[in-house]
Amino acid sequence: MKKYILILLLLFVVACSSDNTSGEVEADDQSQSEEVETGEEANDTGNEEEDENKETENARTQEDIEQEGRLTEVGDISEDQHGKVELLKIANINETIEHGPLEINFVNAKILKWSDIPSNIVNQASRFGDVTDDEFDFLQIRMIVENTSDKDIIFYGIDSIVTDNKQQIEAASEEFLGNFVDGEYLGNVKKEYVQGYILKDSDIKNLRVVFSYVEEMDTYETIAEKLDYDINFE
Repeated sequence: MKKYILILLLLFVVACSSDNTSGEVEADDQSQSEEVETGEEANDTGNEEEDENKETENARTQEDIEQEGRLTEVGDISEDQHGKVELLKIANINETIEHGPLEINFVNAKILKWSDIPSNIVNQASRFGDVTDDEFDFLQIRMIVENTSDKDIIFYGIDSIVTDNKQQIEAASEEFLGNFVDGEYLGNVKKEYVQGYILKDSDIKNLRVVFSYVEEMDTYETIAEKLDYDINFE
């Protein structure tokens, strides 16, 4: 059985895995055409918002939607039985960062508000941040990581995040979407990640993202030290 179950919404995925033994909460804005990990297809909500967004979506390719997510304009909203998600801010980065033998394609960063959340999801989300009622804001980061060498290496993705309102996020323990970084890169492989972190305050203009070190798997020799990257929300 898959560890994580994704329920896809019209514009944004919001899910709670009822038979996930570790109880992670998952939220993402993947393409509606994707299937949930249980093999079941998501149902169309059929609301008027879908019709209003068809023209915009048709202008984007399926590859664009899968890579960038469906919510791309500030004010975009998705809503169903799991609550409502609104895009508050977006930084379209689309920059490739060299980190030792790795190429990190930093796609985008989004600040989103999730509201009208069922109590069972609130209870699970509270394990990863300061969540006490039926809404919270969170940061979502999309990146694609490729090992350009033939060497087996270890890389744990984002180590920590610091906001300009003095919140420090320890990525490994506070990532609440369940999309954890598998640290082993066995030769020339590529991995995609969508990760989320609950925010104490979403009034953010700048983020400092610290990527973990890179080391050889066999010798544990450090290939690249930790790397800082700054994100600006205009």
